[in-house]
Amino acid sequence: LGEPSSSTHKMRRIGESTRIMVAAPDYLARQGTPAAPMDLRHHECLIRSDIRSWSTRGPDGAVANVKVSGKFNTNLAEAVTEAALSGMGIARKCRWEVVEHLGDGSLTEVLPEHTVLPEWGIFAVRSPSRTPPPRARAFTDFIAGKFKEIEAINPKSA
Repeated sequence: LGEPSSSTHKMRRIGESTRIMVAAPDYLARQGTPAAPMDLRHHECLIRSDIRSWSTRGPDGAVANVKVSGKFNTNLAEAVTEAALSGMGIARKCRWEVVEHLGDGSLTEVLPEHTVLPEWGIFAVRSPSRTPPPRARAFTDFIAGKFKEIEAINPKSA
């Protein structure tokens, strides 16, 4: 998950991991909804792994790098989701992690016209041997096929 670094391993992209920004409706009702990425500076952002600079690309292609702040900082993705659901602030999440919460209205996408950077892919990674064992190839093909069925991992617009 992410963007591969140079490696001797063989990689096959099997899905997309679109990241978005989300918040609970009650947080947005209390604090307002950001209209532009720079507005994030005035919001309580839920920090994961001490990443305090969030980047987005707007519909016009312009990139915004925003220094964010917040009292909540963790290295656990699930904790960020729970904090967002509790109305503690705005979170950056993989769409597939929060698709159910978006569907039931417990989270709302923030700045939906902006793409969270860097964009991530989902990769199957294997050793650099010349030919993968048939069972490994069959498993990768199976998972790639399943991922194509999941819109949150393989959006139809992609």
